[in-house]
Amino acid sequence: MPEKGVEKEERQKHRFFIFFDVVFRKFMKFMQLNLMFLVFSLPYLLLLYWLSPINVTSLSGVSMSGIGEFVQSLPYEDAAAFELVLRLLFALGVVILWGAGPASAGCAYVMRNFSREEHAWVFSDFWDNMKSNFKQSIVVLLIDILILYLSLVAFNFYSHQYALSPNSMFLVAQGLLAFLLILYTFMHYYIYQIMVTYKVKLSVLYKNALLFAVAKFPQNIFFTVLSGGILLGLFVLLNVFAALAFVIVFTALCKFIIEFYTAEVIRKNTIQK
Repeated sequence: MPEKGVEKEERQKHRFFIFFDVVFRKFMKFMQLNLMFLVFSLPYLLLLYWLSPINVTSLSGVSMSGIGEFVQSLPYEDAAAFELVLRLLFALGVVILWGAGPASAGCAYVMRNFSREEHAWVFSDFWDNMKSNFKQSIVVLLIDILILYLSLVAFNFYSHQYALSPNSMFLVAQGLLAFLLILYTFMHYYIYQIMVTYKVKLSVLYKNALLFAVAKFPQNIFFTVLSGGILLGLFVLLNVFAALAFVIVFTALCKFIIEFYTAEVIRKNTIQK
C-alpha cells in the first residue's frame, strides 16, 4: 500500500512530462478532436467573427502606445485581409478561452480523460457528452453571448464618453469591466470540466467555477498567457498559414494546455469520479 502511494506521488510530480507524453502519443486523436470541435463550433465561430469589434482602419489611427504604427508595420498590405485575420483571432480566442457550448462539453470530457491517462473514444465520447450536457451547455453559451455583447457595448460607451469628456472615471469603469471579464474568462476553464464530471445545478456550476478562478488566479494567468501566446505567436510568425495549423490541430492543443491543468485541479480538490 505505501508503495502505491509513493508511486502516485511520483506521478503527480511529473505532470509536466505527462503532458508532452500524452500529446505525442495521442497526436492523431488530437487532430480528430480538433476537427470535431471546430465543425460543431462553426456556427458560433461565424457569429463571433461577425460580432468582432476589431476594425483595421480604427486601429491604424490609434496613437496610444504606438498601436497604430504597430498595426501599419505588420506584414499585411491588404487591409481587408488583415482585418479578416484579426477577426479570426478574436473568434478563435473566445472559443478557446470561453468555449462553444455543447462542443466544449464534448471536448472537455475527452480531454479530461486524456489528462488522466484514461481511455476515450474521440467521436463517441465527444458526441455522447455533447448530447448529455446539451441543455446546460447551451444555457452557458447563451449567457456568454449576452455578456460578450453587453461588454462590447459598455466598452464602446465608456470610450465614446471619455473622448467627449476626459473623465478618469470612464477609464476606471473600463478597467473594472476588463478585470471582471478576465475573472469570467478564468471561470470557463473550470465550467465545462465540472459539467462533464458532476451533475450540478447551473448556480452551483458557476459558484464552484468562480471559487477555482479566484483560488488559482496566478496559475490561470500563466496558462492564459501560454495558450494565448501560442495563438497570437503562430499568426504573427506564420501569417495566413496559421489558420491552417489551427484547423489541423492547434485549436485542440491550445485548449488542452488549460484543460490538462484544470482537470487535475478539480480531481485533487473535489470528490473524485
